Amino acid sequence: MNQSKLPLVILGLLAQQPLSGYDLKKRIEISVGNFVKASYGNIYPTLKKLERSHDIEVFDELKIHKKKRFRVTNKGLDRLKKWLISKLEEDNDFLLRVYFFSFITKKERLKVIQNYDDFLDLISKRYQKIDDTYQTVMGHYPY
Repeated sequence: MNQSKLPLVILGLLAQQPLSGYDLKKRIEISVGNFVKASYGNIYPTLKKLERSHDIEVFDELKIHKKKRFRVTNKGLDRLKKWLISKLEEDNDFLLRVYFFSFITKKERLKVIQNYDDFLDLISKRYQKIDDTYQTVMGHYPY
């Protein structure tokens, strides 16, 4: 996964519950770590950008936490939902989206799954075309 998805991952995790930068790093490691590798060096700048764009806000209930915690705003939640139901890209982040499926409706989930099936069908056709075109030239195993 490229780092352009990190803001969306952060929005999804903060939509689940308010977290500090430190807590986000730990949550990423145990939840979506197979899809995202995030360091403090890219988490904190991303938090600042999301705060400036009003997708997240500082949150501290009754000042009982010493760490600065963040939560997603309605604007940030809308951004997350739009990404979840958007067309799949070539880097194929379907499983990452599935992790945050609870933020969209069942109908939207089914549409995303259908889009993924269509996406896989296109890839399969592309590979079949490559196989049909080049198998006699390169042999069977390079693909």
